[in-house]
Amino acid sequence: MQPDEKTTARRRSLNSVFVKLSLLVAACVAVVAIALASMASQNATKEALEALRAKASTVTGLLGQQAGGALQFRKPEAITAILQDALDIGDESVAAIALAADREMLGELVKDGFDTGGMAQLGTEALDYSEAFPEEENVTIVSADGMTVARLSRFGKNNQVTGAIVTRWTPDYALAAISAANLR
Repeated sequence: MQPDEKTTARRRSLNSVFVKLSLLVAACVAVVAIALASMASQNATKEALEALRAKASTVTGLLGQQAGGALQFRKPEAITAILQDALDIGDESVAAIALAADREMLGELVKDGFDTGGMAQLGTEALDYSEAFPEEENVTIVSADGMTVARLSRFGKNNQVTGAIVTRWTPDYALAAISAANLR
């Protein structure tokens, strides 16, 4: 075969229906794979955020139950220990405050790089709600993004409101893990 005949033969093989269909199938598979990977990433992100919101609500509720007596008797050491428990839960928990029923802040712990902006307001909303609707037992107020949660604390035989515990959470760690998995 002459060099021109080899080039012509290659061109004919690239122009064949089989090659064209193979390239079309490969392109379709790539599009579908990218779409599925994108949907899986979105679902993983959504599930991770929902799980973190549920964890935030549950943990804050437990801390609210635990803090009732410490808030009632204004025990700063006990309040600090309870707030420290909130931050020791994991990297996602980044701030915690305790408000007495009279809205006085009795404790505040914050991890570096985070703040408590708006947390006292959320706690005050929970306390205001409990005054407006005293028959409501388990009052929980959640921020719009679900990452800041306020829960009432109660104590005594009358189960009176003694204050509120407010925690802030960050999804950064869960989202970073999902990103790392997506890169793999």
